[in-house]
Amino acid sequence: MEEQANYEALSPLDLSAFFKDVVLELEELYVNKNADYGNSFVKVRSEYPNAVLIRLMDKLERLKLIYAKGYTNVMSETVEDTLKDMANYCIMEIMARRNKKTDENKTTI
Repeated sequence: MEEQANYEALSPLDLSAFFKDVVLELEELYVNKNADYGNSFVKVRSEYPNAVLIRLMDKLERLKLIYAKGYTNVMSETVEDTLKDMANYCIMEIMARRNKKTDENKTTI
Protein backbone atom coordinates (compact mmCIF):
# COMPACT_ATOMS: atom_id res chain seq x y z
CA MET A 1 0.00 0.00 0.00
CA GLU A 2 1.31 3.45 -0.85
CA GLU A 3 1.93 5.84 2.02
CA GLN A 4 -1.20 7.88 2.65
CA ALA A 5 -1.06 11.67 2.85
CA ASN A 6 -3.68 11.81 5.61
CA TYR A 7 -3.22 8.85 7.97
CA GLU A 8 -5.94 10.09 10.35
CA ALA A 9 -8.53 10.02 7.56
CA LEU A 10 -8.00 6.38 6.61
CA SER A 11 -10.97 4.08 6.93
CA PRO A 12 -10.70 1.02 9.20
CA LEU A 13 -10.29 -1.15 6.10
CA ASP A 14 -7.48 1.04 4.74
CA LEU A 15 -5.81 1.08 8.17
CA SER A 16 -5.95 -2.71 8.25
CA ALA A 17 -4.30 -2.90 4.82
CA PHE A 18 -1.68 -0.37 5.92
CA PHE A 19 -1.01 -2.46 9.04
CA LYS A 20 -0.60 -5.62 6.95
CA ASP A 21 1.90 -3.83 4.71
CA VAL A 22 4.00 -2.90 7.73
CA VAL A 23 3.82 -6.47 9.04
CA LEU A 24 5.02 -7.78 5.67
CA GLU A 25 7.97 -5.37 5.86
CA LEU A 26 8.74 -6.68 9.36
CA GLU A 27 8.70 -10.24 8.06
CA GLU A 28 11.03 -9.39 5.19
CA LEU A 29 13.44 -7.66 7.60
CA TYR A 30 13.30 -10.66 9.96
CA VAL A 31 14.10 -13.10 7.14
CA ASN A 32 16.96 -10.95 5.83
CA LYS A 33 18.53 -10.37 9.23
CA ASN A 34 18.28 -14.06 10.13
CA ALA A 35 20.03 -14.85 6.84
CA ASP A 36 22.82 -12.43 7.81
CA TYR A 37 23.10 -13.13 11.56
CA GLY A 38 21.65 -16.58 11.97
CA ASN A 39 19.16 -17.20 14.74
CA SER A 40 21.20 -15.20 17.26
CA PHE A 41 18.16 -14.10 19.27
CA VAL A 42 17.29 -17.70 20.16
CA LYS A 43 20.91 -18.48 21.02
CA VAL A 44 21.28 -15.46 23.29
CA ARG A 45 17.85 -16.00 24.86
CA SER A 46 18.67 -19.60 25.72
CA GLU A 47 21.60 -18.36 27.79
CA TYR A 48 19.95 -15.15 29.03
CA PRO A 49 16.16 -15.61 29.21
CA ASN A 50 15.52 -11.86 29.63
CA ALA A 51 17.74 -10.91 26.69
CA VAL A 52 14.83 -9.17 24.98
CA LEU A 53 14.98 -6.47 27.65
CA ILE A 54 18.58 -5.71 26.76
CA ARG A 55 17.91 -5.69 23.03
CA LEU A 56 14.89 -3.43 23.44
CA MET A 57 16.77 -1.09 25.78
CA ASP A 58 19.59 -0.76 23.24
CA LYS A 59 17.08 0.13 20.53
CA LEU A 60 15.20 2.51 22.83
CA GLU A 61 18.43 4.33 23.68
CA ARG A 62 19.22 4.63 19.96
CA LEU A 63 15.74 5.98 19.32
CA LYS A 64 16.09 8.54 22.10
CA LEU A 65 19.40 9.73 20.66
CA ILE A 66 17.99 10.03 17.16
CA TYR A 67 15.09 12.12 18.47
CA ALA A 68 17.37 14.26 20.64
CA LYS A 69 19.99 14.91 17.95
CA GLY A 70 17.67 14.83 14.97
CA TYR A 71 20.02 12.46 13.14
CA THR A 72 22.15 9.37 13.63
CA ASN A 73 25.82 8.80 12.93
CA VAL A 74 24.92 5.54 11.19
CA MET A 75 23.55 6.96 7.96
CA SER A 76 21.38 3.98 7.15
CA GLU A 77 19.74 3.81 10.61
CA THR A 78 16.45 5.72 10.69
CA VAL A 79 13.73 6.06 13.30
CA GLU A 80 11.64 3.63 11.26
CA ASP A 81 14.50 1.11 11.10
CA THR A 82 14.86 1.22 14.87
CA LEU A 83 11.11 0.85 15.40
CA LYS A 84 11.04 -2.13 13.04
CA ASP A 85 13.90 -3.76 14.95
CA MET A 86 12.02 -3.23 18.23
CA ALA A 87 8.83 -4.68 16.78
CA ASN A 88 10.69 -7.74 15.51
CA TYR A 89 12.38 -8.29 18.87
CA CYS A 90 8.93 -8.24 20.49
CA ILE A 91 7.59 -10.73 17.95
CA MET A 92 10.60 -13.01 18.44
CA GLU A 93 10.04 -12.93 22.20
CA ILE A 94 6.39 -13.88 21.70
CA MET A 95 7.51 -16.75 19.45
CA ALA A 96 10.00 -17.96 22.06
CA ARG A 97 7.40 -17.81 24.83
CA ARG A 98 4.85 -19.72 22.76
CA ASN A 99 7.47 -22.30 21.84
CA LYS A 100 8.33 -22.74 25.52
CA LYS A 101 4.65 -23.29 26.37
CA THR A 102 4.39 -25.84 23.56
CA ASP A 103 7.49 -27.65 24.84
CA GLU A 104 6.11 -27.62 28.41
CA ASN A 105 2.79 -29.06 27.20
CA LYS A 106 4.58 -31.84 25.34
CA THR A 107 6.44 -32.94 28.48
CA THR A 108 3.31 -32.96 30.63
CA ILE A 109 1.24 -35.09 28.26
